[in-house]
Amino acid sequence: MVKSKSYSSSKGKRAERKVRDELKRIYPPERRSVINRVPMSGASPVMKGDVIDMNDTNYAYEVKCQEKLCLPEWWRQTVSQAMSFQIPVLVFTSSYRPLYWVVRESDWMAMVDGTIYSGVSSVTDATTRGLYDKLSLADNYQALRLSLGDDSVCVVSTDHFIEVRKDLYNGER
Repeated sequence: MVKSKSYSSSKGKRAERKVRDELKRIYPPERRSVINRVPMSGASPVMKGDVIDMNDTNYAYEVKCQEKLCLPEWWRQTVSQAMSFQIPVLVFTSSYRPLYWVVRESDWMAMVDGTIYSGVSSVTDATTRGLYDKLSLADNYQALRLSLGDDSVCVVSTDHFIEVRKDLYNGER
């Protein structure tokens, strides 16, 4: 069965709304209204990415909801759309799977204070099945290291990413 373009589009929009809602967990209620999907899903010549957090514009979020993982391609797009001062963040999922957040390893280690963080393990099998299997076995507070082109990245769960960002916002890291 071939899925229509509108089905794929609605699936992507649902994922973007989910990312937006997860990011809202970082902030107190009065700060949540400035986190939104980017108009035209990042096709604007001024605003790139899929979700914008006006509380902290140092992050550029690209969201993918597809059944087949294309992490190297998605990561290149994420990096190319981020402005020079922004940390590129790729968020991916597929049907019936949770969101996963991809950040450069150096950026992730700076966020979590790498001197106290030891929960990184490498993944060599980045096929769709292999990666999802490894992610499902990982501790919720563990990052998985992947090489994507010239970048070494960490893949982390939603709860872990949001907890770290919330701690940063509250000045606890």
